[in-house]
Amino acid sequence: MYRLIDFLLIIGGHLSVCGGLKVATVEVDTLHLAAHTSDHFLSVTIDADVIEEHLNPVQDFTPPRLVNMARLLSPAVWRLGGTSEDYIIFKHSTNAVQSRLGGDTAVLTANQWDKINCFSRDAGWHLIYGLNALLRTKEGRWDSTNAEQLLNYTSSKGYTVSWELGNEPDLFYEHPGPNVTAQQLAKDFKTLHSILNRFSNLSKASEPFRVKLAGPDTATLTRDNYFRDFLQELGNGIVDAVTWHQSDQPMHAHS
Repeated sequence: MYRLIDFLLIIGGHLSVCGGLKVATVEVDTLHLAAHTSDHFLSVTIDADVIEEHLNPVQDFTPPRLVNMARLLSPAVWRLGGTSEDYIIFKHSTNAVQSRLGGDTAVLTANQWDKINCFSRDAGWHLIYGLNALLRTKEGRWDSTNAEQLLNYTSSKGYTVSWELGNEPDLFYEHPGPNVTAQQLAKDFKTLHSILNRFSNLSKASEPFRVKLAGPDTATLTRDNYFRDFLQELGNGIVDAVTWHQSDQPMHAHS
């Protein structure tokens, strides 16, 4: 409320004193639009570890009661991502049998992906999905093979999805797997952007949300200048939305 009042006072008005009380007179210009908020302003994140837990009955997105409650919040955007996204691979299989590769990787099956996208459709929520950025070639580049399998399946089903690549890459050094520099991640985003353009029904930003690719989803804006270096290397025209994770923790640079 205070921020709204401050905003209105900036629009116009004056402050006077009457009987020892401060009285504010506010004038609001209703004829000119100052800004527009998207109908999709409401957003939620569900951690990707629900995939590792096989989308159990509490989290499988299919109960009608859950869908009906979610529909009341539409239109909305939901992000399926988090630390676990960088340890998940897609397998074109209907068996929801979890696989652990090297002790760290879980499997997203076609059956699970169908449930996720059916929930999006029925609830009126738009899905943003985070692809595994820690799949690497021997040369250190992003290995897009598995992502292309998921994109092929998504395209064949006609699902509408926006995409991210990696979760909090400025913290990769804290997790099992390779570290990825900001410059390399920017090159990987360019690769993903080119891949998305190969699919006619994925080449345009998803309507009406109008975001095809978003990133880099860093944990902070300042740690090791990762966010800045990523954007400098990335250039224009690759991502439709620039993202980072705002938390209550102080954003100290990593030493």
